[in-house]
Amino acid sequence: ETAPLLVTRADTHEGLDLSEMNITRDDPNMVKSIEWPREGQIPDRLSFISVDKSELVISALKRSIDERSLVVRFFNIVPETISTQIKTYRPIEQAWIVNLNEERQESITLLDDHTFELQVHCHQIITIELKFVGS
Repeated sequence: ETAPLLVTRADTHEGLDLSEMNITRDDPNMVKSIEWPREGQIPDRLSFISVDKSELVISALKRSIDERSLVVRFFNIVPETISTQIKTYRPIEQAWIVNLNEERQESITLLDDHTFELQVHCHQIITIELKFVGS
C-alpha cells in the first residue's frame, strides 16, 4: 500500500527566481522571470514529526486503516525507561496509544496543539495514532 506525499508549493518563498525552474528544458534565453507573490509560510527546514530523545526511534509511519489519521510506531533502543516529548508540524486534535490492530487503548494528553509526552519502557515498541486538526 502506498500513501500520497503531502505536497506544498515552494516557489512562493523569498529568494527563488522562477526563471531558475527551467523544467521544460527550453532555451534558457527564452525563459522569462515572472513576478510572483512571496507569501510562503513553510520554513526552509521542517520536521513533520520530531522526537527530543535519540534513544526513541521512529520505526513505522503510515495512514490509519480508515485513512483519517496517522499511525506512528516508536522503538526505545535503550535498556531503561525514557520520557520524551514528540512534536508535530501540523496541529494535533487527538492522540491515542493503539495496539497493532490500531484499536485505541489509551488517550494521550497533549501539552499543546503540537506536542505530547510519552513514557516508553526498556526496549518497548509503542504505537500511537494522531488525528490532526482538519483531518
